[in-house]
Amino acid sequence: MQNDDSPAAATPPVPAGSAEPQARDEPSFKRLLLLSAICVLVAGGLLFWLSRMWGTPVLSAGYIGLMFLAPAVRILNLKGMVAATGWAMAILVLGVLIGTFGPWVQLGGVVLTALGQGLFVVSGSAGLNRSPASLVGFSKFAETGSPAEVWQPLIGLSIGAAAIIILGLIAFGSGKKTVKAAPLSERLFYGGGLAIGSAVLTVIWTVAGLGGLGYALLVFCLVYAFDSGKVIHNSRIRVFGAILGVVTSVLVSWLLSSWQPALIAVFMICGILALASLLNKQEFWFVVFLVAAVVHLAEITPGKSAWDSGVEHIFGVLGAAAVAVALHCVAVPLHNRILKPAIAAHTA
Repeated sequence: MQNDDSPAAATPPVPAGSAEPQARDEPSFKRLLLLSAICVLVAGGLLFWLSRMWGTPVLSAGYIGLMFLAPAVRILNLKGMVAATGWAMAILVLGVLIGTFGPWVQLGGVVLTALGQGLFVVSGSAGLNRSPASLVGFSKFAETGSPAEVWQPLIGLSIGAAAIIILGLIAFGSGKKTVKAAPLSERLFYGGGLAIGSAVLTVIWTVAGLGGLGYALLVFCLVYAFDSGKVIHNSRIRVFGAILGVVTSVLVSWLLSSWQPALIAVFMICGILALASLLNKQEFWFVVFLVAAVVHLAEITPGKSAWDSGVEHIFGVLGAAAVAVALHCVAVPLHNRILKPAIAAHTA
């Protein structure tokens, strides 16, 4: 198991005797902030306009898709981004079609999408994460489970994907990257671990009747790294970031509860800052703004106070991190004692 979402690991090693290629200059945070603002505002404006005609699933699916694919622009090339977009569309279709069948059917989808995510590990990095969480988010668009409910979210997802792909091409030259897929055994091992942890969380949340399963899966996917050495690190950085994001959004929601336009403005600003922080590899602030924007402010519903929602989300943070760390403690010895020797013997 290698690096999870560390963009620095996306550069393949230079063969002995070869000249090391000129490193591409990293764009400044100001440039990434500007590009992120343009991306979110333009895509968001188009999605909002379409949602006035076709319904909110267009807007919500576009936003979920944009944030789901954003980590990949530093890792995958253009071909990989197109494949990732196709994977996101498949998750959306599956989520809508099984969304009305209850949590136990959804459990199968969670496991399937977690396993599939492992196939996107390239050059030592997980090109995608959060597939199980995205499935749960997309399933909320289902009212009858009819295929007719799919087309509106698909349009929104396509717009969000196009926006993030264009941003990646401008900022990082995503079309020129050389990537190498990880060994299939390593990809399946990572996907299997992700599937087990996601299934455990889904069962616990379903049996206990807890809310916010999608959020718990999101945090678990952020913490459970392809690089086993980053799991404990992620459990600290991203758990603290998630809790800070929840607390901040509770305060903002309480202060602005009667002023909806201000809440929308805060939502957009946090989305822009989350995207810029992610692209600039500032993972702590990425999690803070991601939680505040995409998760918490978007999930506060009429009839549920900001405080109740905040407590629910903090419980999700702690539960997801606990499952990720426990799984890590089991998976690492299994990998080192069984899988790694087996791979070495097979390739010898």
